[in-house]
This record gives sequence, structure tokens and C-alpha cells, in this order.
Amino acid sequence: MRSTPFSNDEFQAAAQSFGVRLTCLKSSTNLPLKSTAFATDKFVDAFGKNIKKLVGAEGGGTTANHNSFMNTISAWCRRAQIPHRGGTSGTPRTCKGMYSAYTQALRDRDRTFGC
Repeated sequence: MRSTPFSNDEFQAAAQSFGVRLTCLKSSTNLPLKSTAFATDKFVDAFGKNIKKLVGAEGGGTTANHNSFMNTISAWCRRAQIPHRGGTSGTPRTCKGMYSAYTQALRDRDRTFGC
């Protein structure tokens, strides 16, 4: 299995990406995102969602790190016989939409309390 190591900043962002504001994006929130594709939300949001779903951006190393990390966790879960979603051994093999309800609830809470 080939893996791509995280830098300290990438690991912190991955650990914080479970529906909480990313501290590494604090100074960049609301800045425009450069993309060759048409998109309505081409700005940096506090949760990093717009960055993750951005189409037509140069690079893509963050996605490669994410996939490598997920595949490693998936392999560990398979060895431990833990049912899971996402990664090479998960069913389904994608995590898409897994946390949507939770992150939406956090955004609604933040709007209510003015965070």
C-alpha cells in the first residue's frame, strides 16, 4: 500500500474537518478562490467545504493526501473487521454526504448564536 505523508498543517486540517471551523483558514475566510470552472461559491468558507469541492483548481495534492489517509484507515478497519464507509475497503467506497447533517446543524447553530 502506498501512502502520502501529511505535513503538520495538513494533518491538523484533516483532524479538524469533521464539521468544525478550520483554524488554518481563519485569516483567509471570505477570500476569493481561483478556478477555471463556473461556480457560485468561489470563496473560502470557515469550514473549508468550498475548497474541497472546488472544480478546476490547479494542484490537487490535498485530495491525494485525503484519499491516501482514508485508504489507510479503511485497511485498518478491514483488518479489525469493522464495517465502515469510504476508502478502498469500505461499503460504499465513498464518504460523500456522511457528515452533511451534522455540519449543517453546526452552521445553523453558528448563525443562531452569531458565531
